Amino acid sequence: MGNQASIYDDLRDAIINRRTFMGYHLIEECISEINNRDMYGNTVLLLALNNGMPMIANKIIYNGADLTITNYENESPLYLACRRNLPDVAMTLLQKAPQMAGVCKYNKLTPLYWAVYYNNVRLIDMLLDYDSHPMLKDNEGMSPYGLFIKHKPAYDPFDYDHLMTKFERYLPMVVKSNCPYCDNVYDNCDCSNLAEQHNMTDFICPVSLDIMRNPVRLSSGMTYDNDSIMMIIRTSGLRRDPLTNTILPNDNITPDNVLQQRIREFISGNKI
Repeated sequence: MGNQASIYDDLRDAIINRRTFMGYHLIEECISEINNRDMYGNTVLLLALNNGMPMIANKIIYNGADLTITNYENESPLYLACRRNLPDVAMTLLQKAPQMAGVCKYNKLTPLYWAVYYNNVRLIDMLLDYDSHPMLKDNEGMSPYGLFIKHKPAYDPFDYDHLMTKFERYLPMVVKSNCPYCDNVYDNCDCSNLAEQHNMTDFICPVSLDIMRNPVRLSSGMTYDNDSIMMIIRTSGLRRDPLTNTILPNDNITPDNVLQQRIREFISGNKI
């Protein structure tokens, strides 16, 4: 019994000190202790994931580890795999224990938050098929959805549109309205393309990258489309300018009627 406990301690030490080869060969000798927890609530699987050791983690998973155990900070194996950007391990964990997709750390960070943080398209795609809380705001006021919007330039347009379709299932239903410039439903409107062709960058919202239908000015002096600003307020709050990241002096949002008139005149003069 003492010898078995000694082997288990050797396994923990190997993981803590990142000795992959030694740890890998000790796992099968400690199967009966594989779900034991230390003073912080960590199992050897949680330790391996927290240390970024996918080979060790995979072997522990396939040797009977309980994938639902969390440590005393409520970090699950899936959470740590996403936090340490180990997508292959994370997808294995998600397939074996999908109920853990929505388990979040006490600061309200979720596996989905970290998948979005690392722009991992495949993992985001899988997590959105489960109850992964895409609208849950962390203690800083940021949700996975808000972070996804913020990271838009990092995604391939096809991937972004595909994931946005999944995110939108969790949004309140929005009634489609017509573009104020061409009177087409927004989905069939080409006003943004027209502005881009003429290099009218002042007419394009920095967040949505579409033409501004209802431009508003923040206290930073920057102008955005009102819908984009309202979305940011709903998902992450508005304490900083979305483009410059500077702290906003106040929360004033002022309609930019002059810019809207300029856009209207431009569209009217260039529509075929």
